[in-house]
Amino acid sequence: MARLTGISMVGELDPSHALLDLANQMLESGAIVWLAPSKCSKRDDEVQQALKDSKSSVQVENAQLKVGPSTDTVEAEWNSELKFQWCMMRRGLAMDQCRVLSWGIHQQWVNYMLNVLSRPVSPGFQQIKLEQLVRADREMWTILAQEVTGSLKMTGNDIPLDAHVKRLTTDPRVTMLLLPLPSNQKVSEPTGGPTRPAPTRPAAAAPKRPSKRKTRAERGCPDELKKYNMKVSSGQVCWNYNLKDGCQLPTNGKPARCQRGLHICANCHKPGHSVVVCRDVKGS
Repeated sequence: MARLTGISMVGELDPSHALLDLANQMLESGAIVWLAPSKCSKRDDEVQQALKDSKSSVQVENAQLKVGPSTDTVEAEWNSELKFQWCMMRRGLAMDQCRVLSWGIHQQWVNYMLNVLSRPVSPGFQQIKLEQLVRADREMWTILAQEVTGSLKMTGNDIPLDAHVKRLTTDPRVTMLLLPLPSNQKVSEPTGGPTRPAPTRPAAAAPKRPSKRKTRAERGCPDELKKYNMKVSSGQVCWNYNLKDGCQLPTNGKPARCQRGLHICANCHKPGHSVVVCRDVKGS
C-alpha cells in the first residue's frame, strides 16, 4: 500500500480478512453488493474472535444432521460518528487493496457524508442523523448494482467503478436522503404581551372501549416496522430482512423463507427487496 502515503494500515485502519474477502468476491464475480458498516470490521476484532472457544452447532444438509463449529461473524460497531468513519475508511482500504474502487474516490464520498453530518440546519429542521448517511450509502450501491454491468476488473490503469461512484456522489436520488428532515416540534411565536387564557369547557368523558391486548409478536416488533402489516396469508414476514442490516439466515422456497419468516417487503409484500429500498415507500 505504498501508493497511499500518510495512511498506516494498523489498528483501526487494518481491514479484517473477512472484509477483504467480500471486496475480492465482488471483483471476481462482477456482482456489486452493499458492504454495510457492520461488515467493515477490523483485523484486531477478528483475531480476538478466533481466540474464543468455538461452539458446536447442528446443521441440516441434504436431509442429514451435521455437527460442526459455529461460524460467528464479527460485526463492527458504527453507533457513533467516529466509529462510522473508521468503518467507511476500512471499507475504502479493502476496496482499494482489491482494486475494486480507488481510495481517493471512496474517501471523497465518505468526506461528503461527514461534512453533511456536521453542517448546521435551519430552524424547524432536525440535525442530520447517522442513519441517513447509512441509507444514502445503501441507496448509492443499490443504484450501482442496477446500472453497472460487465466486469469490475481494471482496464489498463483505470478502475471501471471509479467514474460511476464519482457520478452518483451528486446524484439527486442519493443526495435527497441527506437533506434535513422537518422537526415535529412547533416553534413558538413571541407575543406582544400577556394574554388571558380562553375559558375551557369540561370535556365529556369518552366511552370506555375494551382494550385490545397485543400479541407477543406485536409487542416485540421493532419500532420502524410497527406501521407495516408483518403477517400475510402465507405466514409471518421476517423482521431482520426488512431492517437495515438484513437477515443472514439460510433460506429456501419461493418466496424465500428463513426460520424467522418470509423474505418479502413489509410494505408491498413483494419478494426480491425489503422495505428499506421499496420504491413505494420512497414515493409516499
